[in-house]
Amino acid sequence: MRKPFVAGLLGLVCAAGCGSAGPSTQSTSEPVASGSSAIQGGTADTTHNFAVGIVEMSGQSVAFCSGVLLAPNLVATARHCVSQLQSAQIDCAASTFVSTFPATDIYVTPDATITHSGVFIPVASINVPSASAVCGNDIALLILSKSIQLPQYVTPAISPPMTDHQVYATAATAIGYGVDTPADTNGSSAGVRRIKENVNLVCIPNDTTFPNCLADSSWLQFATVKEFEGGDGTCDGDSGSGAYDQASFNKGNWVAFGVLSRGGVSDEGGTCTGSIYSRFDAWSQLLIDTAGTAAAMGGYSPPSWTGLSSSRPATSGSAGSPPACLANTTACLQDSDCCSVNCLSHDNNTFFCTACDANNPCNTGFGCQSGACVMGASSGSTVPPLIEADSGGVVPAPPSKHAGGCAVGQLGPEGPLPWHEGAAALAMGALAVARRKPRRA
Repeated sequence: MRKPFVAGLLGLVCAAGCGSAGPSTQSTSEPVASGSSAIQGGTADTTHNFAVGIVEMSGQSVAFCSGVLLAPNLVATARHCVSQLQSAQIDCAASTFVSTFPATDIYVTPDATITHSGVFIPVASINVPSASAVCGNDIALLILSKSIQLPQYVTPAISPPMTDHQVYATAATAIGYGVDTPADTNGSSAGVRRIKENVNLVCIPNDTTFPNCLADSSWLQFATVKEFEGGDGTCDGDSGSGAYDQASFNKGNWVAFGVLSRGGVSDEGGTCTGSIYSRFDAWSQLLIDTAGTAAAMGGYSPPSWTGLSSSRPATSGSAGSPPACLANTTACLQDSDCCSVNCLSHDNNTFFCTACDANNPCNTGFGCQSGACVMGASSGSTVPPLIEADSGGVVPAPPSKHAGGCAVGQLGPEGPLPWHEGAAALAMGALAVARRKPRRA
């Protein structure tokens, strides 16, 4: 028997209202994006920094999801983590996204535990599918204002597609920042990156290795051909986390099939069950196009999986590894990151390596202003004073912000963030075809 799936961005609005958030939080009645799915049965993960946290800040409190770092400044996550929904109830035949949150409200962190004093990288832009339907289009690509330098990034399984089992396994590793049990309705266990390996996949449309998903007429009532069904373990706050091919993972290679959209809970309410993912091979062109843009903005060669040629020569460093220093107009954290030894900003938010003049023009899309390459600017226009990058490379988050909808906990100075979820009902509501008790998210 199939199970229903609900999605919810931890801490956001619930279908039937919100419970008290306590004296240090605020609440509103405005419905906002929600999604599902810590890893139940998982263990703390301080190693895999390509699995990142997504933090949405727009008021007195915060809400978050998980994400996948595909390139130095490119993150994949669930669209509902960065978009508003038409309604809290989800019906695959009717539910739609209304609007995307401002990129300035979204931050990404590679920290294993999300704390107030952690690293928060601002998002420069958000790219989502043109279609507004929730089911099948629950994917978003975030281009960061600064790069996160790692020895290796995640490769999306697009060529070959995830149905090629001469290359890929039928099991995956899940890594996310959510709660570790659906009974944790206050989110006290969330904000810690956790990992669970060898989670079996259940169904991939048009994959003969599995029973045909599409032969079950009910399957398309809660999923689409652009999605696949995974096993148990993902819980509230894991939305946007990756399903990493187990065969590749065992070899120390990071290959992801897609990002988590939604999931369910067992009848007794004590176990996170099932998972529906947006598959990367259904969005190959969106991934390739956005990766090309991100590479141009970040000043590095596009990842090999894109098939794109480099838009600029590598600055230095060996093939396949990060450059020894970052090129002009590349997002930076501190002066020592840059070949120009000059990491500057005009807004104290987005910093770029810069050293431009009449003989050293900026790249396409940037204008030279007071010796700095500024994105989207025209050379010669009036600009604010230049600001030096901070020495530690930490982008400080606002002291307290609020994501509309259910009240959530404020950022704490130590330990995991005290997330709070509304106490009344489902984050996105049970689907019309529900057969089991859906998971809160």
